[in-house]
Amino acid sequence: MSSIEPIVVSLETPASPDAAWRYLSEPELIERWFTTTSRAERVGAPYRIDFGDGSVVAGVVRARQRCDRDER
Repeated sequence: MSSIEPIVVSLETPASPDAAWRYLSEPELIERWFTTTSRAERVGAPYRIDFGDGSVVAGVVRARQRCDRDER
């Protein structure tokens, strides 16, 4: 069985770190700018991203790390 590379999201935004983290981690807000996703609240939790066209990405959260602007 082959291994799939992890999904890594990295972006710059004028939004505050708190607002940006919410839009990257809360399914209701992810749906506003991206697509339908399940809640993945902790490392080890399953997740599912449904693009609505038959394309689905599913897996397990391996890490969650919030990076504030001054931590870069």
